[in-house]
Amino acid sequence: MRKSASGAALFLFVGLLVSPGCSGVGSNRSGMTGAERAVEAVLDEYLQAFRSRDRELVAGVYAHDDDLVVFGSSPADRRVGWEATRQYVNRYFAAADAIEIALKERRIKVHESGKAAWFSQVLDWKETAGKEVAQIPGLRISGVLEERDGRWLIVQLHASGPSPIVAALP
Repeated sequence: MRKSASGAALFLFVGLLVSPGCSGVGSNRSGMTGAERAVEAVLDEYLQAFRSRDRELVAGVYAHDDDLVVFGSSPADRRVGWEATRQYVNRYFAAADAIEIALKERRIKVHESGKAAWFSQVLDWKETAGKEVAQIPGLRISGVLEERDGRWLIVQLHASGPSPIVAALP
């Protein structure tokens, strides 16, 4: 297992999507549409799944597709398909002793079709594995969700930050 003193987080995303009309932390939440609130709820579940290292909760927020794409924060950290993602999550949660996440900013934009949405988040991430602790302030993540049968699911994620201390798993 590769260790990095600077560490970061798994399944996180590159970019900060800033668009007029986007909803998020620091914006007028009362002006959010129902679709934006539904996407926000899925993103909150995603963060809670990592905080609690809950495999079932993670499984509930991802599309179980063969073309799901997840880029982690290191160049070699790329997964395609739900099965590869599921296996990675299992190894990651087994290796991490604690994960703390503070949401600093979030932007959500729902396509006019109501069937696709994209988001960006800025997080402060703290990860503990054994005696190692990594803190990444301002970690940037972005991704895409699709609405399927009334449920929003993550179909693509990308991280921008240093490599996690436990995420460089085979």
